Amino acid sequence: MKLWSTVRHIRPLIRRWRQLVPNRLKQQHQLRPAQNQPPSESFMSDSSETTSANSPEVSELKAQCAELQSQTHTLRIILLFVVGALCLFFWREANYHGAIAQQMQPQVMQASQYTEALSKQGSSSEKQLQAIQGAVSRLVEYGRSHPDYVPILTKYGIPIAPASSAPVATPASAPKK
Repeated sequence: MKLWSTVRHIRPLIRRWRQLVPNRLKQQHQLRPAQNQPPSESFMSDSSETTSANSPEVSELKAQCAELQSQTHTLRIILLFVVGALCLFFWREANYHGAIAQQMQPQVMQASQYTEALSKQGSSSEKQLQAIQGAVSRLVEYGRSHPDYVPILTKYGIPIAPASSAPVATPASAPKK
């Protein structure tokens, strides 16, 4: 929220600066001595015709160059503001997530100690899977003996097979020869 209020204050400054920059460039352009003056005309040269023809084009090109310089300068300043805002955003995010990481550090330490203790005991994932499957089978047996417990088991995805009251299929008799 503070960033948007800052942008609102900067926008009028940028507009004012855009108005001032072309005026300053014109003043600087008038104060600078001409660096690339054409060589002095000799009595035999026909350059008087070419310089008079190029004079409006040259002044137009100079005006376009000055305008491009002011635009690039404006873009540089805008880029500076954007980079500054981006840095401010990343700095705030780093502070925020750093505080969250500090709050989670005790839980992470507890989890890492638990995994270290399991690895020291030689507990493999296969042993852990067998222990979990054994606990699930005991829960299923308890669910069979106590039908009120069945909805809780189904809620957590533990399938309850009904007691085997179905008749056992008898093997078919062997065909006679």
